[in-house]
Amino acid sequence: MFRVGFGRDSHRSRQVPLPMMTLFTLKAPAKINLTLEVVGRLPNGYHAIRSIFVRLDKLSDTIELRIAKSATGIKLSTPSRCIPTDETNICHRAAVTYLAAIGETAGVDIHIKKNIPVAAGLGGGSSDAASVFVGLNNYFKAMSRRQLEALAPTSGRMSLFSSAVLPYAVYPARAKTSRRSGTTPAFTS
Repeated sequence: MFRVGFGRDSHRSRQVPLPMMTLFTLKAPAKINLTLEVVGRLPNGYHAIRSIFVRLDKLSDTIELRIAKSATGIKLSTPSRCIPTDETNICHRAAVTYLAAIGETAGVDIHIKKNIPVAAGLGGGSSDAASVFVGLNNYFKAMSRRQLEALAPTSGRMSLFSSAVLPYAVYPARAKTSRRSGTTPAFTS
């Protein structure tokens, strides 16, 4: 609760309830491609790739999600001047995509602390978006991991590899499963 007062009668205040918010703090690790082969073009315009990804746990962004079911709208903030804070940001798109897929509305505040260099090919933005998917799903518990992986490419170029517990993954372009994780690969470039 906080007090609100206006004008001449500002000494009279009223209690305004703040929405109940849940905070999630997530690490979004960088990744590198040990190998990368573009093997075709997918119907959605992305490239089909064959690659070996390695997660770099010591280099990561920090994503803070504040979620309030009683509020609406998505706000994005960051001290970095290199990334947009509007609806073009991949994290904003991930939140919109997730909420639309589960048919929910909520107030989502996303704060990104960048440590991964922007546009360096280390998957920072994609990893940040994957963390948004994971954080929202931790809150709503509406999707299985497989459903999240299927949803992820609609808002960005990478899937949930970055948030997985595996240190690396092999992603053949048209394989049904990853050799290490047994999950459906959702990586596109």
